[in-house]
Order: sequence, then structure tokens, then C-alpha cells
Amino acid sequence: MSTASREGSSRSAATQTESDPTTGETPGAAPAVQDQGVGASPRKRLSWVPSQRGASAAEQPAATARHRRRVAVLVAAVTVVATAGVAFGDDAIASLGHDSPSSDQSVAAGELPDATAHAQAVDAARLALAHAQQTLAAATHVKAGQSDALQASAASLQSLVDDATSTAAALTAATSQLAADDAALGDAESTAVAEQVAADNAAKAAAAAHNAAAQHAAAQKAAAQKAAAQKAAAQKAATQHAAAQKAAAQRAAAQKATTTTHSTTKAPVKTTTTTTVRSTSGTAALSRVPSGGLACTSRGSGAHAASAASLGAAINSYRARHGLKKLRIVTSSSLVRHSLQMANTGGIWHSGHDNIVGCVSNASYSYLVQAWDHSAPHRAQMRRTGISTMYIGDAERGSWLYGAVFFS
Repeated sequence: MSTASREGSSRSAATQTESDPTTGETPGAAPAVQDQGVGASPRKRLSWVPSQRGASAAEQPAATARHRRRVAVLVAAVTVVATAGVAFGDDAIASLGHDSPSSDQSVAAGELPDATAHAQAVDAARLALAHAQQTLAAATHVKAGQSDALQASAASLQSLVDDATSTAAALTAATSQLAADDAALGDAESTAVAEQVAADNAAKAAAAAHNAAAQHAAAQKAAAQKAAAQKAAAQKAATQHAAAQKAAAQRAAAQKATTTTHSTTKAPVKTTTTTTVRSTSGTAALSRVPSGGLACTSRGSGAHAASAASLGAAINSYRARHGLKKLRIVTSSSLVRHSLQMANTGGIWHSGHDNIVGCVSNASYSYLVQAWDHSAPHRAQMRRTGISTMYIGDAERGSWLYGAVFFS
């Protein structure tokens, strides 16, 4: 076997120095396909190995497409290498058979092309395994179980690579299956990335819409609060204005009642102190009013008893405003007769059984109480403490109201 090898080497050396002058080809040289690399190492034929780099979510679909094309080229190269290696083995056996007189020598020489095809298939399988590992490492978005097929194919091919008895055809078939699973996982990763990008964009759009709605709601709430505050301020201003107008009207009415009211008061029965209020009435009525009294209006007739309960209620209301207790109201017949006499006479004076007497021109009980309140002696009588009852008599004639009260 060693002799055949040496002879083959001598023959090859001879053919390298001799050439056909007409064609320029070297006689006895190996077929042209061998010179183009069929018997060369697959690392030289597949000098470029695709590799994956970290791609962004937007670049993943394009990167996956390039990955599938590269895997297809790799599979085609492996298939060509294995097929060419087998063909080369047949041609080499036939060629060496003509040159070698021994059948043992031709078999020994034919083993070299088969070993070369096997080595090429192993190298191609290792390249495909390396690429599959990169694909598995980059498949971070696929669902659980989607990478199982590629892992199984890689394990199967790796076992064939590790098995020295495996054939080139078995290696080629396993490499093709690995490439198909590699491309399938790349497609799944591309789809998962696209879905994740769509989900992220939808989430961002939903968050933006939520924020916009929240801002709109906050703006509406602020506007409603502002409007409510303005309305409350306007209502408060209107209330204050109305209260001021009411107070002004009450002051004007009290001043008017003061100018048309003539009253006098007398201390309790046991005293003789008398207080009078200046009268603006005509002097004609004074001749019929007893000495010490005051004229309210002209003399007349037709006076009638008024409501002692209404006058008493007005006095109790006045006392309540000043934190004083309510007094019992009793209608006094003697004070009613005195009030009728004052009304028909047109003036007021003390009967000796009263504390305060008075008259007003508008027949108003509250105005009569206001008139007494504007006089210190009358005010002191209405605000007395240590009493429980007030005896009242009152009368009306025309628009005038006359009253007499005794506190006890």
C-alpha cells in the first residue's frame, strides 16, 4: 500500500512538469472539480460564518430575515460538499484503478476521498451548531417550548459529530434539519419581537390617553371649584348688601318713630320720679292733658281697646334679645281704661298705677317698644331684673297706638 502511494506521488509529480502543448492542460491531472476545492477543507469554502449581534426591537425582523438566508446558504454549501465528496470518491477510485495493478491499492486510495467528505460534513455541522447556539442565545422573546425543537436538533447533530462512525450523509441530513429548526426559531423570535413592540406601543398610547383624560378631569374639577367659589362669594356679597339695606331701613324707621312718638315714664309706684320726652304736638291739645303730661295729637273720640298680648309679646321679644327672661303677660282693666282716656284726649300721662306710658302714630307695637328703648328711663324699666309679670293696657284711635305698662 505504501508502494502504491509512492508511485502515485511520482506519477503526480511527473504530470505536474508535463503539459499538453495544444491545450495547456497537464495530462493525468485530477478532474477540474477537485482543483476547485472539492477535496479542500470546508473552512476554506465557508470562510464566512454568520453571527448574531444584539439588535434592537425595531431591527429584529430584518435581522431574522438575513439570518434565514445565511442558514439556507450554509445548508446548500454542506449539501454540495457532501455530494461532491461522494462523487469525487467514485472518480478517484476509477482513476487509481487504471494506474494501480493491485485491487488493494485502489481500495486504500479510495478511502481518502470518503474521509475528506466526512471531515467536510463534520466541519459544516460544527458551523451550523455554533450558529444554532447564537440563535438560542438571542431568542429571548419566544414562548416557553418554542426553542425545544432547535435544542433537540442540535443535540442530535452533536452526537453525530462526536460519533466517529457517522456517515457524511447522516451528518448532512442532521445539519439540514438543524438549519430548518434554526430558521423556524428565528421566525418565532421575529414574530415575538413584533408582537412585543406592538404591545409596548399600545400600552404607551393607553397611558397617554389616560394621562390626557386625567388632566382634562382635573381641569374641569378646578374650573367647577372656581365657579363654585365665585358663586359663593357673590351670594355672600348679596347677603351682606341685603343685611346692610335692612339695617339702614330699620335705623330710618326707628328715627322716624322717634320723631313722631311722645312718651313719659314714671318710676315704680313707690317713687315719684318722672321722665318726659319733648312733644312736637300743637299747643291746643295741651289744655286737655293733665299737668305733667304730653300731647300726642288733637282731641277726639272713638278710641277702642287694643291687644295687650301683642304689646307684651313685643316687650318679651326685646328682653330676649338682651338675654333677659320672659315675663308673664296680664291684661289690666284699669290700665286699659287709662289708655282709652289717653287716646280720646290725644296725650299721655301717668295714672299712678303704671311705670311707662307712650304713644306712636303708626299703631305698631314694635315701634312703641323701640321708642321706649331710645329713652334711658324707659329702657331701664323694660330691662329690669327680679320681676316676673307685666300688667298691660293699650288702646287705638285712628292710626295712633297708646300703651301703659306696670312691671312687678
